[in-house]
Amino acid sequence: MQPADLDFRSFAQSIGTIVRHHAGNEIFREGDAADFMYVILSGKVALETRGREVAVLGENNAIGITSLIDHEPRPNTARAKEDCELVMIDAEKFRFMLEEVPNFVWFVMRQVTSRLRALNEAF
Repeated sequence: MQPADLDFRSFAQSIGTIVRHHAGNEIFREGDAADFMYVILSGKVALETRGREVAVLGENNAIGITSLIDHEPRPNTARAKEDCELVMIDAEKFRFMLEEVPNFVWFVMRQVTSRLRALNEAF
């Protein structure tokens, strides 16, 4: 299985909390402290950096990972581009998944590098 083929939506649902956001709702704001990451189950989420949309993500993508890794404020704003359903995973469960769930670290690395590439293209 290639890292791009990894799908953690079912596992995320089993350990996290499902939340729903309507189109236009802010999920988190640039500069906020981070206590959670999210896996997108359905819908689309826009990531904005310094007021500029840098990526639109759909199902099986994760948002909010960076701040759980480096304990710094959120580097961007996440906004529901359309009605969406997400799984909210707290920092403790995120760490457990990194340490104990096979291939989850590959999923995380794919997500982080994808955001980095999108940011480089936007600026």
